[in-house]
Formats: sequence, C-alpha cells, structure tokens
Amino acid sequence: MSEKNIHQEHDKGYKYLLQSKRAFMDLLRSFVKSDWVELVCEEELVRVDKSFILQDFSGKEADIVYRSRIKGQDVIFYVLLELQSTVDHQMPWRLFQYMSEIWRDHLKNTPAEAAAGKNFRLPAIVPLVLYNGSGPWTAVRSFREYQKGHELFTDELIDFKYGLVSVKGYTEADLVELATLMSAVFFLDQDIGKNELKRRLGVLMTSFGSLIHEDQRQLLAWAGKVVKSRVGGSVDVEAELNFPEGVEKMQHALERIIDEERLEGWEKGRLEGKLEGKLEGKLEGKLEGKLEAKLETARAALRKGLDCQIVVEITGLSHEVVEKLQQEVIN
Repeated sequence: MSEKNIHQEHDKGYKYLLQSKRAFMDLLRSFVKSDWVELVCEEELVRVDKSFILQDFSGKEADIVYRSRIKGQDVIFYVLLELQSTVDHQMPWRLFQYMSEIWRDHLKNTPAEAAAGKNFRLPAIVPLVLYNGSGPWTAVRSFREYQKGHELFTDELIDFKYGLVSVKGYTEADLVELATLMSAVFFLDQDIGKNELKRRLGVLMTSFGSLIHEDQRQLLAWAGKVVKSRVGGSVDVEAELNFPEGVEKMQHALERIIDEERLEGWEKGRLEGKLEGKLEGKLEGKLEGKLEAKLETARAALRKGLDCQIVVEITGLSHEVVEKLQQEVIN
C-alpha cells in the first residue's frame, strides 16, 4: 500500500473514532492540558455534521467539529486531523479559514436581529491539531507568528494559538499509565516496526485490559482499519469478541502475516541469488572460454617459432603471460 493510501486509512480511522463522543472526550481529557476541558461533559457534546470546505486547499475540509454548551455558552471545539508525514507550515492560515467558515455558518443561522444586538457574541472556537508524523512539529503555533513583522505590533493583530496533540510525543510509559482508548490507539500508531508492533499487542492485552467493552470494540475496529494497512495482508477483526480474545486473535493474525512476509522475502532472496549465480556463472564461463582460446592460440604460434611480440599483438595477452607460455613450449 502506498504512503498516501496509508495516511488516508489513518485519517478514516481517526475520523471513525472521534465521531464517538466518548472517544473525543477521552482525547481531550488524556492529551489536552487546559482548565476548560474539566468544564466539558460528554452529554453536552454535539457533533456538527457538516463539512467546511476550503477552495484554496484543493477541497480539503474540516474533519471533526464539536459543539458543547459550557455555562450557558455555545463553545465550538475544532479538531483538524492532519495525518501526514511532513509538517504543514500553512496550518495557522488553514485553521483561520476554517474558523471563519464556522463563524460565517453560525451567523447565517442566527436571526439578523439577534446577530445585530449589542450583546451578541460569536461562539468561541478552540482549534486542535492531531499530528502523527514521525518528525517534530516545527510549524508556528500561533496566527500572530504567521504574520510578517508581528514583533512591531502589540494587541492590534489577529491572533490565536492552536493546541497540538502529537502521537509520537508520548513515551510507552506515558501511554500505558493512561490506559485509555486513545492512549491505546497512540500506543499502536507510533512510528514502530512490525516486530515492535507484535510486542506492543502483547502489552496491550495486559496493560489495557481494563477498558470497558465499548472502548474495546472501538479499538479493535480501529486496528482493523489502520494497523492492517501498515503490515499488509488482511487481519480479521471480530468486533463482537471480548477484548483479550480479540487482541490475541489480531496479534496471531499479524504475526502470521509478518512471518509470511519474511518467508516470502527469504524465498525471493534465494531466487534472486540463484539467478545472480547463474548470470555470474555464465559470464565467468564465457570469460574463461575466451581466455583459454587465446592461450591455445598463443601456444600454437610459439610452437611455430613466432616472436613473443608478434604473439602479444595477435592474442592481446600480456608480455609476461606470453613469456611464461614460451617457457612451457620450450620445456
């Protein structure tokens, strides 16, 4: 599977997970260290089921938008899932456009009289970026920093700072200690090889075994969509299985695929070795045959009494070789 397709599978996998209010709340509580998170409750969350598409970015759209009521205010949380291997340095600009579209949509659906009132305020938007690239996130985090010459101004500039959740930024110990649905997802989604993935599946069975049944099923469904795209082949994930049995079955399937790939690679290498050996043998045989023919021609010429220099010119052999052949003929 191409790298582009793998990232698309990741995008679909995270979208699937974060459409669940429980998973979204898990993401906030586990990885967003802000006081306002404690004010949000799952019951007040409402996922905004519409796309905010930007023409300037080839039809890209906001991935997940949630609205929540906190102390009588409508607060829209914005989560943009950019699952790419490289850092997007235009992120502040993209987020600003998404936020503008959300506000525009809100105003469009607000009665004109209310929108024009003295006490009207736009809903707050908290932009969050979920990043699973292998390198560090080096794009500027604030919209202010994205504006040239921002150092010359104080409060006059438009500004906001987006939250960043980097999948690769947590240690194994951090994720195991959290032992939540999203930490389990991050645990499997970090930049690891297939052998490490097999080991982590084993750790998952013991360290994340306390997840409730709903989280277990979501994790298995995510793994079925995303993990198998990284190892190739097909992994059968039965959502109805209990968690330890499901992960164990998935682990065995992954191990089988990895072992089959190793065998395939070994057989391929052996076949390539055979072909290489045949080619080398043919080449060496041809060279040996040509050399032997030259030597026989030189011997025949020397027996007839031809001068060594003439034999060198006829055969292309070196003086040293011809002189040795001459000694053989004489003896």
